[in-house]
Amino acid sequence: MIPTPTVEYGRIPSSRDVMAMTEELAAAARKVHSEWEQDIEGFDEELGMGGICQDVADAMIGVLCSAGVENAIPFHGTVGENHVWVVALLSDGVYSIDIPPHVYETGSGYVWRKRHDAVIGAGDVTIDRIGDPVAAEAFEKLYCE
Repeated sequence: MIPTPTVEYGRIPSSRDVMAMTEELAAAARKVHSEWEQDIEGFDEELGMGGICQDVADAMIGVLCSAGVENAIPFHGTVGENHVWVVALLSDGVYSIDIPPHVYETGSGYVWRKRHDAVIGAGDVTIDRIGDPVAAEAFEKLYCE
């Protein structure tokens, strides 16, 4: 496992810090993907016919929190498909952090199949600025309510 960059205690990590963690974020997603078990018909005991984007987002949030990111949430939206990704407050703004679902699964709506040939790497992690820096309270109001 690649060590998380050391972030000074009490300092909110920046997008640059998170960009340095893309391999660790990808490794967390690979772990979720490798543990995903579907039967021949694409059914999973826990997820039914659904995909793992919410679990990938949760795993990436775990990595971010361990690096000192205090405000990171799973964010659900419809961008052509139903999808869950991470929205995080960093020192230099609010960022969307994601691994697009087509990297590790195929399907649409609420029916997804595991891509057994998936290779999830650091280059698959997207980090996009979606807002200016805000106070934690404003982040919560804007993204959590």
